[in-house]
Amino acid sequence: MVQPARDRRAPWNLSPERGAEATHIFQGSLLLVSGVYYPIEVLPVWLQRISALSPATYTLAACRKLVGVGDAATTPQRLAGASLSAVTFELAVLLVMGVALVPLGLWVFGRVERWAKHTGRLKRTG
Repeated sequence: MVQPARDRRAPWNLSPERGAEATHIFQGSLLLVSGVYYPIEVLPVWLQRISALSPATYTLAACRKLVGVGDAATTPQRLAGASLSAVTFELAVLLVMGVALVPLGLWVFGRVERWAKHTGRLKRTG
């Protein structure tokens, strides 16, 4: 019996669904090293270095300071949040990351989109 020919390119077609899957994997990996689930200090040194590359690390640190998590003056009845000036470092790091990473992301997206259109691997849905 003759088997029907299979399109070998099909598994490599780019689609919004595959992009969402990749985003979830990337996001989950960043959250693991960003201090969401446990303090960064308990991570091995090499993972602590990777956590410094994650914007989520600085976002969480700023949010915790602003709300007063870890502050000795915080009680169950009162949050002792810090002022906005206390998170200047975190905001500056996030600004630099945004200025660098947003254009980089747009450039990478444009390159991949052009490549997918050129090779016929862009799957159109809807």
